[in-house]
Amino acid sequence: MAAYRQAQQDESQRQIFLDEFFRRNPNDNVAALTYNLHKKPGLDRVTELQFAGVIGDEEADELRKVVYESTQYAFLLITPKMIGKGDRHPIFINPRAFDELSEADFEYNLVDHEYIHTMILDMESPFQVV
Repeated sequence: MAAYRQAQQDESQRQIFLDEFFRRNPNDNVAALTYNLHKKPGLDRVTELQFAGVIGDEEADELRKVVYESTQYAFLLITPKMIGKGDRHPIFINPRAFDELSEADFEYNLVDHEYIHTMILDMESPFQVV
């Protein structure tokens, strides 16, 4: 797909590519695929969850740490008490996914890895979250 190569070469095309990829590969448990440029989208999501009362200050600090320290290609921002609620969650894609992955590996990482996480997270947790 030419669009992937273009997104690899031109950072300004990466969110456009992700939006199109998500349109072609929808998932009921995913809210969006978000390019995590300079970590700002991930940090904004933590603030959004905190102001909505979904997470407290301590959880927000833990999620911010995830955003700052993530070396993964893509990640979700989830706390245990968010599991099994049926909510849709954005997947954040770090720049290194475009920099290091072939097109096939990129698709595998999202569809066969991150999408699976969202399906598992939609299930009821076998653990009681206090």
